[in-house]
Amino acid sequence: MAALADEWVRAGQRADAQTSVDLLRAYLRMGVEEGSAGLSARERELRKALVDTIARRADWWLRSVGADGKNVWGQLDTELADSCLVSIDLNRAHLAGIRLSGADLSGAVLSGADLENGMLSRAILVNAKCAGIYARGADFEYPDLRGADLRDANLTEADLSGADLSGADLTGAQLSGTGLAEINSKSTG
Repeated sequence: MAALADEWVRAGQRADAQTSVDLLRAYLRMGVEEGSAGLSARERELRKALVDTIARRADWWLRSVGADGKNVWGQLDTELADSCLVSIDLNRAHLAGIRLSGADLSGAVLSGADLENGMLSRAILVNAKCAGIYARGADFEYPDLRGADLRDANLTEADLSGADLSGADLTGAQLSGTGLAEINSKSTG
């Protein structure tokens, strides 16, 4: 599907390319069936591959690495808002500038990931493993970070306004200039 979107972009068929991208994004928004045990290992691997595929082609990623955005998805909507990424392994992923508002990343592994200037407002990161993330300038407004491991995270100038940090571990986290208005801060560490 991504290769088809690439072809449509090269052919100047933006609407057709967007349709292909929208199908990928719709798949990521499909949640876990009620009563199920969560995403299977195969399902998590597929969702990780889709996030990686979109990230490599999205202009927000290309701008962050200074790459030329010709013939990529720079003019397409690649926002991953409301995606279901429960327990997905994005360890050390380069996701600077990503748009994950309202996404469910409960139990996800984001240790060492680059989320600089990302948009994660209202994201659910319950029990997420975020040790050592680089999230300078990220917007986490009103996130659910209960039980999250944020040890040694760089949250400099990030917005954590309205965050629920109950049980979160912020040991060694860099919080200089971080917006902390209206937080629930019964954190550990």
